Amino acid sequence: MTFKPGLIALDLDGTLLNKVKKVSPRNTAAVNAAIARGIHVCLASGRTHEATSKYAAPFTTTPEDLIISYNGARVGTLGGELIYEKPVSADQAAWLIDYAFEHDLHLNFYTGDTLYVSKLTKWSELYQARTGTVPNAIGDLRTMKGKPATKLIIVDSYEKTNSLLAPMKEHFGSALYITKTDDEYLEFMNAVVDKGEALSFVAQRLGVARENTAAFGDNYNDLPMLAWAGCGVAMSNGKPDVLRAGDEIAPGNDDDGVAQVIERWLAG
Repeated sequence: MTFKPGLIALDLDGTLLNKVKKVSPRNTAAVNAAIARGIHVCLASGRTHEATSKYAAPFTTTPEDLIISYNGARVGTLGGELIYEKPVSADQAAWLIDYAFEHDLHLNFYTGDTLYVSKLTKWSELYQARTGTVPNAIGDLRTMKGKPATKLIIVDSYEKTNSLLAPMKEHFGSALYITKTDDEYLEFMNAVVDKGEALSFVAQRLGVARENTAAFGDNYNDLPMLAWAGCGVAMSNGKPDVLRAGDEIAPGNDDDGVAQVIERWLAG
């Protein structure tokens, strides 16, 4: 029996976007065809709200439509209304700021949908090139101590971020949600935050049953969303753990994998 979605959540990088960070014409047409059938479509990204919402431009959405940003730390409307935000506490953020300073690590600090860094580095350039989010260099992130953060990211080499993952999880325990979202990104979020929790909230708000919810993703931070959805779709270009977790596997992001699956659902 063909799956009949009422809500489709779409990760951006490595999923909806191709290798040049664009939404292809075929993906655009498939998403708009789903919307025309009355299916809700929700972008779900680790990016900021602004950097996520701009990718909805080709779609026939409304300002009231919801998007998930910051890996689920924020849910808001395309029109800019903040529905909820679950930040990292000021104390936890301060510890990470001090740790990054003491170990000369590049740290992204997000608050109010703005990205702050101590200084511009090759890592801030990498992040800006990938996401389009412009960092605000303020000289010393320790001036942000005392403020909660929507999320924080250590940006460094694949080897460095991998080596930090286990000790950071040991230090914070269950107090924070810590995950790799790209080879160079080690992200820190509120313990109750992930894309699965955010998708659950969106589905309930829209009145869509879990079994009628679909999610597409390719990376580690997509795993909670794929697990929660009635149909979790892993992109064939995804990480091995994601491929194992998917209820089905779509063709890769450069082969319009999102469109191919949605087209099949609509034709069923």
